[in-house]
Amino acid sequence: MLLCGDGNNSSKWFEQAGHQDDRIFETDYVIPAARVELYARPPWLQGHDKFPGPTSGLKEAGKEAGGPGGVHEEPEPEQLADCASKWKAAQAKEDAGSFCQAFAETGHFLVVCRHAFILWSVDMIKSGELSRYSLTVLDKCIKTFGVGLAFGYDIGCTHSVTIQQSPLGAQAAAASLRFFVGAFHGYAHNRRCQLAFHPCLLATAGLEDFETCEWVFAKQNLTAQQNLTAHLFRHASRYHRHQTMHLFYQRWDRDCRTLLSNFLYNNYKQALDLIQRSYPVVQSMLSQLGLTTMDLARFLQEEWAFFDSLQEEPAEDQLAFCYLETLHLLHAERHKLDHMQYHEFVVVMPASWPATSDNTRQKMLERDYNRVLRAVHEYEALAARYELELQTEPWTPEHPSWQKYEAACVLREYHTALDELESLVVQHIFELEKLSIRGTGYAMRTAIACTLNTRSKAIKASIARYNKLALSLQPPRPTLKPAEVLDYALLADFSLLRHAREDIRQRPWANPRVRELIRKWQLVQCAEHELERLNIEIRRVNTQLHNEPARLLAGIPCAEAAGDRVLASVMRDYVARQLRINTRMQARMQEILQLPGFCG
Repeated sequence: MLLCGDGNNSSKWFEQAGHQDDRIFETDYVIPAARVELYARPPWLQGHDKFPGPTSGLKEAGKEAGGPGGVHEEPEPEQLADCASKWKAAQAKEDAGSFCQAFAETGHFLVVCRHAFILWSVDMIKSGELSRYSLTVLDKCIKTFGVGLAFGYDIGCTHSVTIQQSPLGAQAAAASLRFFVGAFHGYAHNRRCQLAFHPCLLATAGLEDFETCEWVFAKQNLTAQQNLTAHLFRHASRYHRHQTMHLFYQRWDRDCRTLLSNFLYNNYKQALDLIQRSYPVVQSMLSQLGLTTMDLARFLQEEWAFFDSLQEEPAEDQLAFCYLETLHLLHAERHKLDHMQYHEFVVVMPASWPATSDNTRQKMLERDYNRVLRAVHEYEALAARYELELQTEPWTPEHPSWQKYEAACVLREYHTALDELESLVVQHIFELEKLSIRGTGYAMRTAIACTLNTRSKAIKASIARYNKLALSLQPPRPTLKPAEVLDYALLADFSLLRHAREDIRQRPWANPRVRELIRKWQLVQCAEHELERLNIEIRRVNTQLHNEPARLLAGIPCAEAAGDRVLASVMRDYVARQLRINTRMQARMQEILQLPGFCG
């Protein structure tokens, strides 16, 4: 079962609003706050809710996750934190900030299925999008649906580690819970994370993008604006707030049920079109490049092995870089000290203490001299400590270790420049997406357009810095053009540049044409898995449409026999409406069976 979760920060509620009304609205959609407290600041999460430490169980869980060419291990927590740090959810805090202190509830966390049916919602209490909320709904999902769950989340990579360390870890492993990142959000994660969590690269989830919550939030926020009911989310009592949410969810589910046959039809047609359009292209490219699908799977394994072999900078290297930086600072202060020693210091006796300009200048020189002298002594002590820890003799510019790490510093600067460029491009892509979202007002569009203009200039400046550093490396790295960077479809290309400590441009999987072929081949695989899933869902929906009328009609005589004519009349109207909907759904289901290429 494919699930999607995300938080909506637009449904805030003021703490003092409607305090006279202490009623509680009973609804199956909203999970009580008491359930959330079971996961609030537990001892198994030290520090921040979103960034747990390393866990030995992570790799074992990753071996069954599947990936490029089959089985692989999931990225380490440190690497996951690097890509997830781009998201607000990963940086959520217990204290949501001074402005949000006025709100008792800063939003809600929602879980839906792949067909967009609302499952559960949980209120976020005076905090950001902490992991306790997703843990609460996942606990509910596992207990309700059992095994075979897949959960899509914009920081699903780091959240998989959180689950492993939580009390929910054993249940999640028993239920074969699998995590994904959203298809749109996933392209901002690093390549190693994508290989383990992106639905388009794993192909096991079909064409599901795990971005369904965004549809619900867009409709929910737009409905509140158009119907002038936004005040019910912020200024009404908790009872009326939950009532409003319940009515919206109820109407949303009715609409989704009515349009379920359209969902299946559109997905089936999309999968068939993708196979019809992409499969011949894949076969043609395979023939031109002299490759087979087995080669593509092997390339994915090689790419995964390359990223898997990358390790964090050794502690000894980190210490050496700190030592080299200290030596640079020490040499700079010594140069200042040598320059100051050329000045003559005049001793001024108390009898001749007039506050002349010469005396003032002399005092400033003495003060600066003493400051630099203290800095020299501090850096010398710090350098001596590093030499003791490294167990090395003092380095000089001619020392081999100095020259080695001096060259490595250039590569570090190159990585820093690449990180900055990647961050700017990620923001640029997201703002372009926001610019075209329905419901974005004129003021917001204007602000985004101005930001895009400013960010484009920043990207050009960042590219210039990156190109300068790329050419200074040995061997030189490929340079970038602004138009090329802004058209990047996969931000994973940045990861290839960042980790290129060896020249990987000659590797088959690093060839741009081969990478394009792999993406098209994976898209065909996704479409084939989608057809398999849809064939099962179509049979289940047809069975339900066939059995439902008898079940609905059986209740009307019971109500009449009990003498409740009002209930019987309401039931007749409801059954008549449902039968009309079912008739239209069955007609749509027949259209699916008549699609060219139907294989169910």
